[in-house]
Formats: sequence, C-alpha cells, structure tokens
Amino acid sequence: MSVNNETIGRQAIGRHEFIGSLYDIRSDRFEGRNLFNRELPLSYISTTDCAYTTYIVDENESQKDTFNKLNIDASMKVSLLAGLLNVEGSAKYLNQTKTDSRTVRVTHILQLKTKKQHLHISMADLYNYSSTDALENPNATHCVIGITWGANVAATFEEILDTSEAAEEIQGQLSAYLKKPTMTVSGDAKLLNTNQGNSKFRSLKISFSGDVLIKDVPHTVEDVFNIFRKVPSELEKLNDGKGQQLEFELYPLKRMAEIFNHKLLIDRIIKDASIFILNRVEDIFEQMIQGQRMLNDFLDSIKPWKDWIPSNWIEVITVKQANLKIKQSDTQHGLATLLEQIRRGEAVEEKMAELLDNFGQNNPCSVSLSSFTCRITLFSPTGEMDKEAFLAEFQQLFPRTRWRLNSSDNFVSDITHKCREEANTSNQKPNIAGSKDKTFFHGGNLLTIEQQQKLNEFLGKNEAQWKLIYKAQQDGFADKDFHRQCDGKGPTMTVIKSKPDGYLFGGYTVCPWSSDNGRKTDSTAFLFTLTNPHGEEMTKFDIGQHFSDTHKKFSAYHYNHSGPIFGGVTLGLLSGGLALAFSSYGLYGAAANRLSADICVQNNCDLAKSTIDFPQAFNDTLGYGNATFTGAREFTCDDIELYQLN
Repeated sequence: MSVNNETIGRQAIGRHEFIGSLYDIRSDRFEGRNLFNRELPLSYISTTDCAYTTYIVDENESQKDTFNKLNIDASMKVSLLAGLLNVEGSAKYLNQTKTDSRTVRVTHILQLKTKKQHLHISMADLYNYSSTDALENPNATHCVIGITWGANVAATFEEILDTSEAAEEIQGQLSAYLKKPTMTVSGDAKLLNTNQGNSKFRSLKISFSGDVLIKDVPHTVEDVFNIFRKVPSELEKLNDGKGQQLEFELYPLKRMAEIFNHKLLIDRIIKDASIFILNRVEDIFEQMIQGQRMLNDFLDSIKPWKDWIPSNWIEVITVKQANLKIKQSDTQHGLATLLEQIRRGEAVEEKMAELLDNFGQNNPCSVSLSSFTCRITLFSPTGEMDKEAFLAEFQQLFPRTRWRLNSSDNFVSDITHKCREEANTSNQKPNIAGSKDKTFFHGGNLLTIEQQQKLNEFLGKNEAQWKLIYKAQQDGFADKDFHRQCDGKGPTMTVIKSKPDGYLFGGYTVCPWSSDNGRKTDSTAFLFTLTNPHGEEMTKFDIGQHFSDTHKKFSAYHYNHSGPIFGGVTLGLLSGGLALAFSSYGLYGAAANRLSADICVQNNCDLAKSTIDFPQAFNDTLGYGNATFTGAREFTCDDIELYQLN
C-alpha cells in the first residue's frame, strides 16, 4: 500500500480516540496527542447515519479465519499477531482459537454500525486550528479524520467434552444452529430464531465480550439471541446514540501538511513488508496453533495410560510444549521489533525472511509433527493384562529410541505409527504378545532392543537377562538412594542418561557395589557409549593394564558419599590415611592416594555436576578424551538405571 499518500483504515479493537488524534502506522499505536490544538467548529465535522447489521459465526479453528471474517487487513493482522496491539478485554474475541480437539468453542458475533463522523479537511481555515509541532512529530505518521461508530458484541459458547469425536459433533450442530437466525436491517435491528428450546446446548458455558456491557446472565442459546435484540437500544445510551468506536479513517500527515501549505522539516520513512512476507508470518502463527493442538490432543489421548506409561516418556511431549511456548514468545517478540524497524526503514525485509527461515528450521511444531496430525486412537489399558505385563510389552513394542529433545518427534512418530498399525476398529489393546524383538533388560525404559543386544554382545553373553535394581528418577538421585538399592549386588550394568541432550553411556563391573570407600579391580569391566555427540556407533572401552605395582588401574571406586564411580589410576603414595573428598575437578584423596576417575557420578547428580576424566583406567579407542560421552568434562544426570545380571 502507498501509506505515505493514501487514506487507510484501522479497526478500533477497543481503543477510543478523537478526530485529529495522531497515529503511527509503523507501530499501529496512537501517539497520545492531537493535530489540533483547540476545539473545531461543529460544522467542520459531519455525522451521517450508516445503519448496518450483520452477524458472524466463528468456529475458532483458525486465527487466520477469524481475522478474515472480521475484514482485518494483512498489515494489521501481523501487528496483532506480533503483539503490537493488545487484544484483551473487549476485543478478546479476536484471540480465542482452540488449542485442543476436545473443546467445543463457537463465537457468535453481532456487528452493528450506526453513525460515521468525517472531518472536512478542505475547510479553508482548518490550518488555523492545527499544531505545527504535531505536523513535525517524528512519532506520528497519520491523523484521524473519520470515525465509524456502532458495536461488536461476541457471545462465546464453550464446553470441554471427553472425546474429540463428541466435540466435533456438538461443534457442527452448534454452528449450524447459530446460522439459522435471520437478520433484518431496520431501525431496531431484529434477530429472529425459528428453532426455540433446543436442549442439546444447555451445558455450554456462555461468555460475552465486546463493546456493550451485558448485565443479563445467559443460560441458553435463546438467552443470547434475546440479549442481542437489546443491543440497539443499549447503544442509544452510549455517546449520544452512536455507540462505541469501531473503525478509524487515517490520513497521512504528509498530505495534511501539503493542504496546509506547510513545508515539513522532517522526512518520515514509512514502508511495509510485502504481502508475501505478511502471509508467511500469518502461516507461522497458524503452525504454532496447530502444534499446540496436536501436542494437547496427544496428551489427552494417552490419559487412560497415564499411570502405566513411564513419566519420562510423557515428558517428551511436555518438554516440547514448553519449547513451543518459548519459541512462540521469542518469535513474537522478534517479529514485533523487526516489523516496526522495517516500517521505519531501519531494517530490510530480508531480515524478516531470515527470521522466518530460522523459525522454519528450528520449529518445535514443524512438519515433523505431522506424523500424528491425524487423531491418535489409543486403546484403553483394561482387560486381561496386569500392569507389569502391560509395561513390559509396551516397552518392547515402543522401545524408547535414542532421542534428544530436538528429535523427540521420532519417538512420538514411532508410537503413533505402531498404534495405528496395531489398534483395531473396536479400540481394543493391540496384539503385542507376538513381538519378535526379545527383551533382555527388564524394568527400565532407557534402552532400545538394539541397545540391549549390543550390551550383551559387549559382555559376550548374547542371551543374558537383567533386572532393574535402581532407577534414579524413581528411587532418587542422592548417594544414599544409590547405595540403598545397589550395595551388595553384582554383576551390574550401569546406564547413565545425561541432560539436556540425553546421551546414553555407562559401565559394567562384576564387583558388587558397597560403601566401603575402596578400590575394586575387575579385568572384565568395561565402559560404553550408546549415543554420543559425535555420531559414533555404540562402542565398548576395555580396561587397560596396570602401569606398575604402585601405578595401578582399577575398575571402580566404592564411596559412600557418591553414586557409581568407574575407573581410576593411583598416582603414588602420599602421606596420611585414606580420607577422600570431592572437588569440581574430580575425586581426590586428601593426604592419601590421589586418584582421578574415568566417570564419577556425584551425590544429587541431577543438580550437581558429575565429572569425566577419560581415559584413566579404560582405553580410549575413539580419541575424544573427556568429550567422549557427553561432549564435555562435566555433566548432570537426567536418569540412571542399574541392572543386575540374573
């Protein structure tokens, strides 16, 4: 649009201004001052009737559709989406798009126009009433020369049902029912409904927003129609019968200065993003809403299984929800800043394109979520299986792959795909008993079948069976929790999951764990990496040979104030006893034999930093040193699982 020279329109959306109010279309905000420094004669402003009545039924499925139905132009849409304009309060009906499929939400909007005021800008002495400072105001681009009056009143019907199918049915029936009233445009704008007493919608919650204070409390759809009939008479009480402000007609200050024969001393730069960019912004916010809806629907779908599925599996989705909210907030803030800069000529449109491209590449609600855009039909965990059998077979059917937070869509996709393959039309449990993949590590959820097989291969016992004896997320991350569950038990396989990236690594040792503060020697011990930041395959690290009688390598250190400690090398005898202490640089002997561990898991390891000083006792065959397992020397634990060999 040629914003420098043409009259443009802007919806009021709850704002109240005056003829002559200064407006900055670059920020879509009123500046707070007026072009005129004294009251204009009444003859300079004409007021005409513009009686118009219509209604809109909005199913709140799409923000884009809502804006289109209300005839909001592309430039203002983006200002609303980017948060340059507040749509709370009387204009909250603009921002009620559904974010799940179990919600019934339909908004019935009554739009009435009553009067239109218009400033006669061609009046010969209008300049005498103007302010030169206002014409030169760098924070304004336009002024109000016209105001359309009337009211927008929105009634929103809402209910949350048990299933998306039930919500879809009621939503369709309600929308059709609301479209039956006929509207006649006459002096009192009548609403007629031919289908009274429909009881299907009695349980719907009804709320009002808009430009008229509704004092009545509606309980039915018919009550809403009756309230709508009263709106015209309520408008007669507002602003001399005009109602509330609906739209502003804005005129460029540059043109106004030309009419006043005033030579401007400032050069306002007013630009706008192309329609292509504006459409991309609109589409991105549609993706965000769709992403919210899909994530919420997924969590609703697995509610019957909530007590049976490990909580950290569900965490995949809740983390993605949090990431989506953060990404939406950051994107909105970035768009708001950049949009205003582009309109001021302080940034080029390519910057906006770059921001949008970056969102597309790192979008937590991107096309990868389309793997479950169709509603997931999950089966209820009832029937012959008990909880333990269900969990064992569920984990076997849906092995938790080596996802990280930024790739958790793969896990969700696996669940969705297999649910669709196995679930039948009666929504019974799938036949999972015949799975070909054999489980070797029982009770945990960190390992896939492939990873279980690989660990047994490392051990040299392909059919070895293991039982879970300690899981940090369930038993606790403190040293006492580890020793309570593990002391006296061996041989064991320890699997550590780091955060935030979710790398899997750990170690095997024959020696039963204890709290005796002593070194352990085990020639069969090994460390391993299952997933790592280097993209390396699953790798085993064997223990090395002793350097000498006083310079030894040991497989583990048992310390009552830590979690599992793997490896270490004695560096020579110091004076004193064997009291040990931890520091940020690893495990040391205080006035004792000094040691440094390959993997040292600290007390409260979900919060405290654990350390890697690799290689010490074990052989580094990949060459990454301390960075082998997590990419850094220090790490915190998201979970630990210890399995005892049966």
